[in-house]
Order: sequence, then structure tokens, then C-alpha cells
Amino acid sequence: MRDESRASTKSPWTFVPSLYFLQGIPYFLVQTAATTFFAALRVPLAQIGEAASLLTLPWTIKPLWSPAVDLLSTKRAWTLAMQTLLVAAIGALAFAATSSHVVLWTIVACATIALASATHDIAADGFYLLALDAPTQAAFVGVRNACFRLGRIFVTGTIVYLAGFIEERVGGTPRAWAYAFAAACAVYALGVAWCALSLPRPAHDRPGGPAERPAAAPFLEALASYFRRPGLVPVLAFILLYRFGELMLTTMSPPFLLGRHEEGGMALTTKELGLYSGTVGVAALIGGGILGGVLISRAGLKRCLWPMAIAMHVPNFFYAWAAFEHPGKLALAGVIAVEQLGYGFGFSAYMVVLMRISQGRGFATTHYAISTGIMGLSTIVASLVSGALAQALGFSWFFVVVCLAALPSLLPLLFLKLDDEPRAAT
Repeated sequence: MRDESRASTKSPWTFVPSLYFLQGIPYFLVQTAATTFFAALRVPLAQIGEAASLLTLPWTIKPLWSPAVDLLSTKRAWTLAMQTLLVAAIGALAFAATSSHVVLWTIVACATIALASATHDIAADGFYLLALDAPTQAAFVGVRNACFRLGRIFVTGTIVYLAGFIEERVGGTPRAWAYAFAAACAVYALGVAWCALSLPRPAHDRPGGPAERPAAAPFLEALASYFRRPGLVPVLAFILLYRFGELMLTTMSPPFLLGRHEEGGMALTTKELGLYSGTVGVAALIGGGILGGVLISRAGLKRCLWPMAIAMHVPNFFYAWAAFEHPGKLALAGVIAVEQLGYGFGFSAYMVVLMRISQGRGFATTHYAISTGIMGLSTIVASLVSGALAQALGFSWFFVVVCLAALPSLLPLLFLKLDDEPRAAT
């Protein structure tokens, strides 16, 4: 039976797509600045991996302040406040791109974006759990994932393409990227204006409301309760390993695709990379994400988890093939499309699992933040080792290692025990 007290009176279509599009943009701006922008500046691979790893830290440690989002103010207020801060931080990134110490100030600007974005993630995900009932949450997981990844395509497609286009017209890599980042800031500001008008006001969205726990609950209890769950080890292993190979690939794919032929790269221009990501990539990503959400809502999580987990890792083999064979640009566009399709499809199952294990024990917002924070730890490690491995092994054998990383990622699925439907919220 539909829980009317928890469900929003507004259609989810009015706010879920925009909310998760805005959640994706800053995350992928940080990734793109640390990988594609630095690759365009010819920063060494090991330094790119280190920067990408360091800048992931706020998303990993965000559970440390997630109880504050639970207990202070509303999820809606936190969401809008962090979006406003992100407009300023993304604007600062545009200025950093042309500064005299471009790498240093880009990292500083990205660190600011990362902190605000991590806090926004806590609030927005908690808001999603409050604004929608359980069946609608599952039905819209494909939509929210597709829109989050649409933020990736907007950054890695539109913004990267724009940087390449401006560079060809006026010259100067830093200047071109500064204009591109400024365009991203303008689009984000428009999205914030829409969210301010469209976000509903769920009845239980209040500090320490009954959907979470009483306001007098101890601050640390929100963190400790997560680790008292039964079957904790398989849950942690699943969160850490499910995406590990894909995270390694994501970190090194821009340097690989933009790298010179003599370095083992594909020698795409920045404009070409943005074009491929923004056309076939966006179509494949949205299709895979929506298909994953629809299948889970109809067939149930248990039936879909294994096929979707395997689909997450199949595209890695295509990158290994490309690294050895150096195919033409049309084939590379196909590789990008397959990677986006498999990722969009497989990531849907991952997010539903995180929602399932976060609900039914109180502090849903904090528990979800802990899960995504652990996911961030996986991102840090994957980013850190990927740069060193790619530099030591070369791109060809690096992608072979990425393929092998799929094997341990599937092992926790043998021990993971989840219901198809979450328990009622506390």
C-alpha cells in the first residue's frame, strides 16, 4: 500500500531529474579537472592519479558530518544551500584554470567543490528517501542514475567539447578550459533556480524527524548503528569491490583516449572526446540506466543483481582490445558507447542495494551517506593505483588488470543477503 505520508504530492518527474543532474555535475567536474584537463596540460600520469585520488576524499569521509545533516535543519534547506555554494565554487574553478599556478589552484577549487558536493549528496539522497515511497524509489532509480550520469555526459561531453572547440578557435588550453568551466557554472546556476521552485516539502523533512530518529539521539549513534547490522562483511565487500574495476577505467580513460600514439594512447582531440561522449555516450548511458531501473522494479533485485553486475564489467574488455589494436575513431566511439551502456545498466543495481541497506533501521540519510562514503574509499584507492599502474605497465596491460579486477568484485554477491523490498522505515 502506498505510504501517502511519505510520498510527495508533486510528481517525481518535476524534481528528481534536475536534482540528480545537479548532483552529478560537480562530481564529474572534479573528475574531469583532475583527469582530462590535467591530461590536456600534459601533467604526468602518476600525478593525475594522485590528484584524482586526493580529490575523492570528501565523498569518502562525508559520513563524519552526515549526522549534522540528519539533525540540523531540513534536507531541502541543506540541498539548496549547498547548491548555492557550488555555484560560487565552480566559478572559482574557472578563474583557477588561468592562474599562474594552475595545477595548485585547480586542486584548491576542486577541493572546495568536492566538500560542498559531498554535503549536497548527503542532503539530496536523504531528501529522495523522504519525498518518495519505497515503490517509487525503486521505479525512479534508473531515472536518477541516468540523470546523475547525464551530469557526467554534460561535463565529459558538452564541457570538454566546448573546451576543445574554443581551443581550436582562439588557442590557449587554460583559457579555453576557463571559458568551458564558466559555462558549466552558468548552467548549474540555472538548475539551482529550478530546484528552488520545484523541490517539494515532504511532511517528515525536519530535523531529527520520525523518518530518522528523535533529535535527542546521540550524534555518534547514527554512525555506530550502521556497523551493528547483521551480515556487515559482505555488505562492505560489495560496496568496496563492485565498482573497483570501473573506477580504475574511469580515471585513466581520458588520458588513454587523449594520449599520443607513441605513448600508447588513442590520440583523440579534446573536441572529439567531448563529441563522442556527448552523442553515443549519452544515448547509451540513459538507455542503460532507465532499463536497469525498469527491470529491477518489475523483476525484483534478486533476479537482476548478477546479470547487472556482469554487465558492469564487460565493457572493460573493449578498452583492453582498443589498447592493443588501436582501432579507428568510429570503433572508439563504439567502445565509449558500450562502456556507458554497461555502466548505466549495472550501476542501477548498485544504487538499489545501497538504498535497501540504508532503510529500516533509522538514520536512513546517515546510513546512505556511510554507504556512499565507503564507495568513495574505493574510488580513492582505485584512482591512486590506476595512475601508478598505467604509468608502470602501459595502457594495454593496465586495461588487462582492470578486466581481472572484475573477479573479486563478483565474489561478495555469493554472500550478500537482501530482500526484494526494504523493511518499513523506523
